[in-house]
Amino acid sequence: MLSNLVFSPFAIPRLPLGIALLKSYVEKNSNFQVKCADLNTICHNALEDDIRNKGNIEMSDQDRETFLKAVDVLKNKNEDFFNQAVYDWAGNVFIDSFNKLKKLFSGECRKALGAKGTVPWFVQQYAALLLSNKPDIVGFSIMFPDQIYCSLLIAYILKAANKNIKIIFGGNSSSSDYKIVLAYPFIDYVALNEGEITFLELLKALNGEKELEKVPNLAYRKNGAVKVNGPSMVTNLNELPFPDFSDFDLNSCYCPEPVLSVLGSRGCYWRRCAFCVHYKNYFNRYRITSIKRLVDELEHHIDNGIRYFDFVDEMIPPKRFKLLGEEIIRRQLHLNYSALAKPTADFTKDVLDVMYESGCTYIIWGVESGCQRVLDLMDKGTVVEDITRVLRDSAHAGIKNHVFLIIGFPSETKEELKETMDFLYENRSSIHSIHKGPFSLYKDSRIYGNPEKFYITKMDTPDYSKNSTQCAIAYEVSQGIKHSELKLYSDFYTKNYLHHFTYFSENLNILRHHALLIYSNPDKLIFNVKRQGAGSVPTLVEAW
Repeated sequence: MLSNLVFSPFAIPRLPLGIALLKSYVEKNSNFQVKCADLNTICHNALEDDIRNKGNIEMSDQDRETFLKAVDVLKNKNEDFFNQAVYDWAGNVFIDSFNKLKKLFSGECRKALGAKGTVPWFVQQYAALLLSNKPDIVGFSIMFPDQIYCSLLIAYILKAANKNIKIIFGGNSSSSDYKIVLAYPFIDYVALNEGEITFLELLKALNGEKELEKVPNLAYRKNGAVKVNGPSMVTNLNELPFPDFSDFDLNSCYCPEPVLSVLGSRGCYWRRCAFCVHYKNYFNRYRITSIKRLVDELEHHIDNGIRYFDFVDEMIPPKRFKLLGEEIIRRQLHLNYSALAKPTADFTKDVLDVMYESGCTYIIWGVESGCQRVLDLMDKGTVVEDITRVLRDSAHAGIKNHVFLIIGFPSETKEELKETMDFLYENRSSIHSIHKGPFSLYKDSRIYGNPEKFYITKMDTPDYSKNSTQCAIAYEVSQGIKHSELKLYSDFYTKNYLHHFTYFSENLNILRHHALLIYSNPDKLIFNVKRQGAGSVPTLVEAW
């Protein structure tokens, strides 16, 4: 039995980890064959080729020349990539251009799905590609809402071409609202939460080796109703094989060198932040691989020529960071990596020094707010004074600090938001970039289940017509900044203040694989724009 696994357009081009994990797991534990297709990156490159060759996409000669110059900067590891002004310009062009193409073609896919438009040319090509090796099953990994309509349209074409092909959707954006996905009759199954066991057991069921009802974490239609089988998860992560990236072109992701994602744990060790919905996909459990197994995986990839890694764990606690760093140092591995973390008091100077020595290049810290009342309401488990010390010690160790910031958490007042801005200014020499955005309410969060505690007086019904899954919910509060004002405040502070915290380029907040390469090569960086570092942030009064 042959399966094709697909990572669909339209996400930022990055090597997909999920389907690489599924491929290695299935092929290790069975005789089933799996072929992976990173249609997202293939699509980005196809759109670039179309523009380069003056194909289907209409563009003026000047815009075409500008676009092609920009993508050449981002793909080639020469001095332009490390030139602040040139990179800033190229990143802006790249992000703006592909956002417009994403909006255009996502809209076209949606119209075609509703029989109100034509199928985009590349969608037909990708359907033919997925049919070419005559698969028995095609699985779509849907991690982001922007991927949903293109995936649905391709799935529809596949089913129309061969009614015997089984279509399965998985990933965060599918499993969170499986009933909506299964409303499309050409989708046969949705894998909920973790996919390894589910996918392999489904293949066995389709091969007549077991009953469909015994496939865990599976949603499907039966007798006109949606049925959900019981849960199951991988209990020993050490038994998982290394992800198999062999089906991908590692040098096609608009990055001078490949950056591989690494997942050394599942779930979050804290599991309490009131706004978070990620815990649901991991059964609200925290499981880890051993440090030996994790570093074995890094060494395996290093032996194959990879030296840049992005840890995509929900959060890595300091004790584990230290053990990881010590093992990397002991083995004398030469690599650079980034990760997510929460700035708790146990990130001591000793821990941060070991992290940097082992290759930790930059951390995205879950700061969220500089107001203690708001942090306590979030249940972050952090203290403002500790955050200040951790950011300072991290910067002194040599690690670049990116900071997550939530603007307008329910009940946050204008004065408390100003308190956060003052906190950022006081720590300006320790902050190298800020990831910010207005607060979003999702139905699986603790806030949604207990709105009164968070001063929410009314919540709207999610409007799935906009993105199909993972829709933010409008709400009203009894105190603090109104929901309707969030974007206004976010845009205002971003434009007038937060962009001053940028060390190299704000585009690194989106093109995070670029951030790792840029921060890992400080001797190559050319600073030549007005803002040259985290120490030059003006006061709020000066910024305005």
